[in-house]
Amino acid sequence: NITSAVILVSGADARVTDNTISVGVGTIDGILIQAAGALIDGNSILGLGASGTGRGIVVDSGAGTLGGIQITNNLVDGFGGTGILIDPVFGPSVVGNTVINVGGNGIEIVDATGNVTVLNNSVGNVGGKGVYVHGVNDTSVDVITIGGNGIGEIGNTIGGTGIDVEVVAAGGTIGGNSLAGVYGDGIYLSGSSAAWTISDNSVSVAGVGSNGIHAVGVSNLAITDNFFAGKNLSANGIYVDSGSATLTNVLVSGNAVTGFNSLTDQLQEE
Repeated sequence: NITSAVILVSGADARVTDNTISVGVGTIDGILIQAAGALIDGNSILGLGASGTGRGIVVDSGAGTLGGIQITNNLVDGFGGTGILIDPVFGPSVVGNTVINVGGNGIEIVDATGNVTVLNNSVGNVGGKGVYVHGVNDTSVDVITIGGNGIGEIGNTIGGTGIDVEVVAAGGTIGGNSLAGVYGDGIYLSGSSAAWTISDNSVSVAGVGSNGIHAVGVSNLAITDNFFAGKNLSANGIYVDSGSATLTNVLVSGNAVTGFNSLTDQLQEE
């Protein structure tokens, strides 16, 4: 619905910068982009609180795939839906944003192609997942980079998984992120046969049964030099599950794990 946002952009190479947007209806989105090459930078997008269905920033390609989208240095605060939603885009870049007090996921990227970059964002007090990348229509030569993000450091609550990457062909890196107050798994990765490196993350989970990291059916995986802290002994610090696949080339090295099931702190394969 093209009338569902305070700011709607449907022309190519648009710049939406340095605006303060106060959304007065809980079902309305803050910014809706339906154009290639758009830059959304330095905006403050303020909703009515974590209720309703409105979203802070939405990039909607419709039947096609937009390219060249940059979402940088924005504040999204107080929406019932997802804070930043991208669906689908070629090579999206989400950098330096703050997303807080939303009922859905903090940052969600659906069916992207090309390289996906999620760097240096702050996400907190969200009802869903902190960062969620899924259904990506990429190839094994594309790269997904999720790094330097603070998940749960502001607001101190992530209702779902902290960082969740599912059903992707691309490989990539999840590195240098700090996660706290996460009630789902800290990091969840599934469905990729390309190379992945999970390194230098600090992960503190708060949920009963929440794993520090849970990888399912992922070969060519390195989990190195991370810190995982748990809240309950019924979960695993590092859980590598073969699922229906046969795993190869899995490295688990140099991690510090505390507060989880002492029998399965290091590695579990089924």
